[in-house]
Amino acid sequence: MYATPCRHTFPFTFLSFELIFSNKTLKIKIFLVEKGTIACSYRAFEEFPSGFPRNTTHIYLRGNSLTQIDTSVLLHSLPALRVLDLRDNMIQSISGPLSVDVALLQNNSI
Repeated sequence: MYATPCRHTFPFTFLSFELIFSNKTLKIKIFLVEKGTIACSYRAFEEFPSGFPRNTTHIYLRGNSLTQIDTSVLLHSLPALRVLDLRDNMIQSISGPLSVDVALLQNNSI
């Protein structure tokens, strides 16, 4: 298990990284946060990351290995969220309403 990504404040642009030990393999994950946008695409996430700043407006999680999304928890913790990109994951279920301006869900199992 790894630490929660992107726990920094806005509006700064920055890169942060984590070192992850999994099956004796070292992985480096880089997250870009800029003015309310969090870019975590193609990072091999199997669970939806948490701990994003409450004023996050855009989350890009394209090309991970997410299988389910609990939108009630997501939208409660991120009231400013407007764009959620979940394309190219393995999502089989979404529980709760998904009330964002744009939800990109192409190429999933739902």
